[in-house]
Amino acid sequence: MKFLFFIFFIIYISLSKTFAQVDLPQAIIVPTGSLGEVSEIRKKILEKTLESSLDDHFAIVPKDLFEEAQEKAFEELDYEECTEEQCIVLIKEMLQVENSFQLVLMAEGSDTYLSLNWNNLERKRVEEDICENCNTKNLRESINSLVQRFAKEFSENEILNDEIFREEEKNNELDNQLVKNNKIEKSKNNINTMLREYRALSYNASNQNYNAFIEKYKNDEFAQKQITEIRNKLIKPSKSIFKRREDYKTIVEQSKEILGCSWFCEDPLVLPDFHGNFHILKYNRIQISASTYPWIDSGIIIDDKSKYIVKMFAYGETKNCDNCKTNRNGSNGIRYKIGDNDEIYNPRFNQGLSTILYFNRTGELQFAYKDWRKWPPPRNWYKDNKGKIVIDLFIYEKNKQDQFFNFLKETKNLNPEDKNMQKVTL
Repeated sequence: MKFLFFIFFIIYISLSKTFAQVDLPQAIIVPTGSLGEVSEIRKKILEKTLESSLDDHFAIVPKDLFEEAQEKAFEELDYEECTEEQCIVLIKEMLQVENSFQLVLMAEGSDTYLSLNWNNLERKRVEEDICENCNTKNLRESINSLVQRFAKEFSENEILNDEIFREEEKNNELDNQLVKNNKIEKSKNNINTMLREYRALSYNASNQNYNAFIEKYKNDEFAQKQITEIRNKLIKPSKSIFKRREDYKTIVEQSKEILGCSWFCEDPLVLPDFHGNFHILKYNRIQISASTYPWIDSGIIIDDKSKYIVKMFAYGETKNCDNCKTNRNGSNGIRYKIGDNDEIYNPRFNQGLSTILYFNRTGELQFAYKDWRKWPPPRNWYKDNKGKIVIDLFIYEKNKQDQFFNFLKETKNLNPEDKNMQKVTL
């Protein structure tokens, strides 16, 4: 009898917890990653601890559904590639889940480093902890502590969503009453409702909500401006990992040629092997001689004025005359232009680093060494110049800065003696 009562009690608790999670956002827990000596039993225990700590804030997707989606992802991507971020994105798309969590453990001696990663469509957050001389119980407490650091943001999001929902319900009731009273007011109220829903998307941005808005208002003339803006915001699927690998191979091959150099060339940078969490659109090393008359092509094309960031590292010394007694910091003399025009810009190197965030035109980036007072300079002014400047030029998309930094960090590690890579701080 006591045994049956215990069974019924367990079922009651499970059903109560399930119903309580109906209104919670869904999340998946990615299998725990580890480095060093971390036993499988300890990983399983800590993963369960993470699930228990998170389920107050999220409806956790059952493990069997996650594994089923993972198997389908294996069919679309190579098994090896499916350990990378690309595979997790694909799994989330299959399950229609925005949130994912992963625990990473790194053990060294008696110390354990813990990292809890939270990803959704809008942001990525990481919380870290180091547990010294810890047993499994201590590590479980550390995991609960990591989740609590996120808890405030979980609660704020839930409160904000509830407030928006209640406000929308209140406004919809008011709109319905006005529609009944006056047919002319119906159009105005529909526009107001549309605008409120459009503004609410800034708090609940996702492809699913964007497409629902487009479908609802696609035939309404007054919503076409908002629909156009939403279409531009739709999260485009990234290139397949296979296409990115091929593009990266092209970048590596082209990087072996130093632009603007015919003899006494600097060695090219050694680029790392491709990894799924890398991002780089184009890289070139350019060697600009102070005696070279403008301009030198960079091989970098700007085809969108607001999409890209160009980052440059430079070193070198120059002289503008045979009798000059002191050398000049060569990077201070670098100028650039974009496309076929005479508008010239100063990249403003600071300790050998320059970042270009905005462009006012499109075209190919071109570089020159400045030895003029008025444009164009006489050719003979360059004949007695001495020295050179070596520039490493990278271009990447603004919304993929973290992946670019992953690539740049590995590039620096492979070229520790290179003067430009020594300027990299991440």
